[in-house]
Amino acid sequence: MKSRIHDGIAVIALDNPPVNALGAALRSELHSLLRLLADRPGVVGAVIGASGGPLSAGLDLAELDGPIAAPTLREVCDQIERLPFPTIAVLTGSTLGAGLELALSCSWRLSDPEAVIGLPDVTLGLVPGAGGTQRLPRIVGAAQALNMLMSGQSIKPGAAQKAGLVDGIVRGEPLSGGVHFLKAKLASGAPVVASRDRRDGFADPEAYLRLVSERKAALRQSRYLAPRRIADCVEAAILLPFVAGMEFEAVAHEECRSGPQSHALRHMFRAERRIDPRFLSREDGKGWALHPEGEAVAERLRRALRAAVDHLASLGVTPEAIDRALLDLGFTQVPFGHRVAGGAPSRGHDAVQRRVVAALMAEGCRMVEAGVIARASDIDAIAVHGMSYPRWRGGPMRTSVQFGLLGLKRDMAHWAKESRIWEAPALVGEAVKYAAGFEALPTV
Repeated sequence: MKSRIHDGIAVIALDNPPVNALGAALRSELHSLLRLLADRPGVVGAVIGASGGPLSAGLDLAELDGPIAAPTLREVCDQIERLPFPTIAVLTGSTLGAGLELALSCSWRLSDPEAVIGLPDVTLGLVPGAGGTQRLPRIVGAAQALNMLMSGQSIKPGAAQKAGLVDGIVRGEPLSGGVHFLKAKLASGAPVVASRDRRDGFADPEAYLRLVSERKAALRQSRYLAPRRIADCVEAAILLPFVAGMEFEAVAHEECRSGPQSHALRHMFRAERRIDPRFLSREDGKGWALHPEGEAVAERLRRALRAAVDHLASLGVTPEAIDRALLDLGFTQVPFGHRVAGGAPSRGHDAVQRRVVAALMAEGCRMVEAGVIARASDIDAIAVHGMSYPRWRGGPMRTSVQFGLLGLKRDMAHWAKESRIWEAPALVGEAVKYAAGFEALPTV
């Protein structure tokens, strides 16, 4: 991190390439610097930006798998908001997730014309944990906040300015633009209102609460936890004092972070980004496209699923029961075309799910062992994009670990007497040795 003070204005440039991830080391450095500046005579304001590149594309995802080191991002954001002078964040490049939460804690925000601004936490099964659900609706209102928080989609600087999220578009050198903007604000005597004290977004409380209620009603049948908890937090923002709302958000964040959905979605995020692009790649930075080699893998998985369900049907399990078990597992397409899901599981419901997942996992292991594909997580990514496997389950390899790989392996030894599709490849025995299952194994 780089910093300087000129004419009483501290300029702080985050410098943690390539994306300024707000990991423990950078948070600690920023926390220490802000503490020094708070006590330094003559400092009248601060500009927080980047030393080239993005302001910050978010947290270090690896941190989410264990205890978060102090200072947390929430503590740093609270520290910024308590500074005895105004602050301005300059949004550049990918200002996402934790990066935007950091900016929300500042008095004002400027944006570079090409910045990408968003809170994509929900795509990882998460509720923002540093005030995103509490500060954002105070500034922009329920509609804009819910749209950003629940879709995870980014918005352009112009739209952000129109919504009141950013206070201007900076041209030229971003940090210098931030200094000029802050000097102008100081010279004008403009009031400084902390984001926690903003009420712009609460101008029409009845409309705010009605919109939240409508969104919550629309989510009642959703299999995803994070959007429901985000709606709860946005509702809490207007109903509770700020400190209580922050605690409410913290509980929701931890519930999601430690839950199986977020673990699965984070697994899928990593899987998609490390798979060989010959199999699967992102087109134009948007949707994911399965390529011919990936389609060949997906076809083998489809055949394994078909063999499993046909065998179950030969044992007397009805097509309706098979389809319902797969719909409840999260599939959007089912082999026999029945579309009724929900209600009390029928007899053998769990056994159908276990058998199908085991058949897919075994076929995936065979492809990894044969060198068709490099790692188990590649199978998960292809299953999600090539055969409607539920993303929030993390793919069949991930699901098999969640089901309990050791117990599943024991069951497969019995099922293999009926059909070879459940014969456990050697890779299953290797994965059983580790708590992380297939993720702990080296790639081919």
